[in-house]
Amino acid sequence: MKKIIITFLIVVVIGFSYCFFIEPQMLFVKETGEGNLKIAIFSDLHLGIFFNTVSLERVVNKVNSLDPDLIFILGDFVFRIKDIEKAFKPLENLEAPVFAVLGNHDVGMPGEDVSEELNFWLEKYGVKVLDNEVAVEKGLTIIGLGDFFLGDIDYELLKTPGRKIVLCHNPDTVHYFPENTDVEIVFCGHTHGGQIRIPFLYKKMIPTIHKFDKDFAFVNNIKVFITSGIGMTGFPFRFLNPPEIVLMEI
Repeated sequence: MKKIIITFLIVVVIGFSYCFFIEPQMLFVKETGEGNLKIAIFSDLHLGIFFNTVSLERVVNKVNSLDPDLIFILGDFVFRIKDIEKAFKPLENLEAPVFAVLGNHDVGMPGEDVSEELNFWLEKYGVKVLDNEVAVEKGLTIIGLGDFFLGDIDYELLKTPGRKIVLCHNPDTVHYFPENTDVEIVFCGHTHGGQIRIPFLYKKMIPTIHKFDKDFAFVNNIKVFITSGIGMTGFPFRFLNPPEIVLMEI
């Protein structure tokens, strides 16, 4: 019995160490899609109280090394953050046009609404935040929608003509698109892919109303891509789900 207990404790310590110290510091690039336009996508940085996350400097350097044509950041920049100005300064070194939307943690659901200050510094650092706004870049009509939990989403923007790409933080948003919405793809974050992907159990931790996970999904024939993101909330652990940057060609 004593050996069993010791073995169990060793396994627990090794598992804890891996989930806390090792996997959250990994940074993988997931390449997908076919086309002539390269888009780097990342989400859910959650900069703030957790010190075991991938540094933003590493993220920026890795993104630049991919030589993308465009960069999309899909919200939840913060998690109980103290110094927004300092934390996000590395973003000014990104070398391609950057567009972003905010997530529920940025707009105060839950927690403190830091959206005004965050918007200010993101714009200073060259990130164009699309809050129910449209931008045209590299032949794409980029539609950035407001946060799902706030409920202030201008779905009329989806009727904008052009080769339409939609950015929204929470994939639940897509379930409320008007009927026959015609967009090429919707990019989302929010789910963290469950963050701690214990088989069969992790899906219960995904904070969406509808059934989502990560990677590709289809909602009413609309193609959706969900990145599992980089940072963490709740618990400072990742398991079978390392931080990722997505490089998608369209």
